[in-house]
Amino acid sequence: MELSDCLVQRAKTGGQMNESELAMDRCIFTDFPDDSDEYRDEDNDGLYLDRTNAVISKSVFMFAKDDGLDSGASGGGEVLINNCRFEANFHEGAALSSGHSVVKLHRITNSVFTNCGQGLELGYSSPMHQVEVDSCRFIGNGIGIRYGDCYEMSHQGYIHIRNSESLENNDYDVWNMNREHWAADTSHMSFENVHITTANPMYPELIIYE
Repeated sequence: MELSDCLVQRAKTGGQMNESELAMDRCIFTDFPDDSDEYRDEDNDGLYLDRTNAVISKSVFMFAKDDGLDSGASGGGEVLINNCRFEANFHEGAALSSGHSVVKLHRITNSVFTNCGQGLELGYSSPMHQVEVDSCRFIGNGIGIRYGDCYEMSHQGYIHIRNSESLENNDYDVWNMNREHWAADTSHMSFENVHITTANPMYPELIIYE
């Protein structure tokens, strides 16, 4: 499926793609189901991808009561995201997950995550799940970047962030915690030239923004 110059707005969800190929450019997904500040527990994602390969560019995901982009479930796929904006999503700007031993890649570049519950989350995941983040900004979220989630499932994926900033987030600029063990797993999260607001003893390589 090819989507370009589309506005998807004021529905229960922006839609779900299963076992598909998606090319998206210059699209806006917003108001799921509306733009109020009232939370609804109705799985109101902007867009849900399952076992789908996608190239998403110059697009916006905002005002979703759940996730802006949920590239989740347990399937594999390759999702490339460039020059996108994730704003004012109640849960995650982008929620990433996988299961079993599937191969999955998320590559996110030149994108902004702001005013979300969590900007970016790698949750339960296959050991063959790789997340690469480059030149992104995580500003003013509850949590900027998180490894782990609140599901009692295996977390074995790997996330590497470089050349990015996670600043002025309300609770944590970076948080490593999963419910499977209710502990951090620093071996699956790494940073290179990443700036944060205050020092994080778990990751001394993070740079204090001045």
